[in-house]
Amino acid sequence: DGPGMYRVTHQGGLPVSQDVSRSSALKARLPAGEMVEVVEVEARLDQGRRRGRIASPAGWISLHQHGGACRLDFVEQVVSTEDSVARSRPTLGASSPLASTSRCSSVSALDGAVI
Repeated sequence: DGPGMYRVTHQGGLPVSQDVSRSSALKARLPAGEMVEVVEVEARLDQGRRRGRIASPAGWISLHQHGGACRLDFVEQVVSTEDSVARSRPTLGASSPLASTSRCSSVSALDGAVI
C-alpha cells in the first residue's frame, strides 16, 4: 500500500476522520465507488487498520484491516486512471477456504460497523 488513487469498495461507505486516529472527529463519509487520492500512508496500524491521508476531502481513511489470517480491504488501488484497471487483494468472503479460520470471514458482517 502506498500513495496513489484508490476506489472505495466497502458497501457501507467509508468515514473520513480529522486525524490519523480512527477516534478523531468525523469529517465526511465517502460512498462506495468514490475515487480518492491517498497522499500518505501511516506506518503504524490503528486498531488493526492501515490508515491513509487523502487529499479531498482532507482527512484520513482506513485502507484495510488485518485480523488473524485475513486482510479485509475497504478500498482498491487503481493502477491507471485512464483504463481503471485495479490492483487489489481479494477480500475473504464466506465462500473462501480461509474464511472459516478468519476473524473477518464476511464483508457483510462489517457493513454497519464503524471503520
